[in-house]
Amino acid sequence: MFIQGPYIKVVRSSYRDKQPLPRIGEWIRIRSERNIVILDFATKGLTRTFVPPWQQTEGKLLDGDYTGWKLPKGAMVEVRDVSRGSFPGRSSAVWVRVGVAR
Repeated sequence: MFIQGPYIKVVRSSYRDKQPLPRIGEWIRIRSERNIVILDFATKGLTRTFVPPWQQTEGKLLDGDYTGWKLPKGAMVEVRDVSRGSFPGRSSAVWVRVGVAR
């Protein structure tokens, strides 16, 4: 069950069963414009691309984590990694690392 969203819809999958969260290799359509977030982007660039946001020590997203790029509504992207987690005391969130965009 989602408190907000879901912000994506699975549009192509090789899995037989349906799941509420996207899985690696599926293609998803973005239903609402989404920020592209990479931890410490302002100071470390793409070096932390593989780290889900809640694995940082600050416990919240900082201005330097936002890349300034957004995935527009309607974009289709390939799912490369999925993680669910949360900052202390907050609801869980789904982080999706994406590959090719169309």
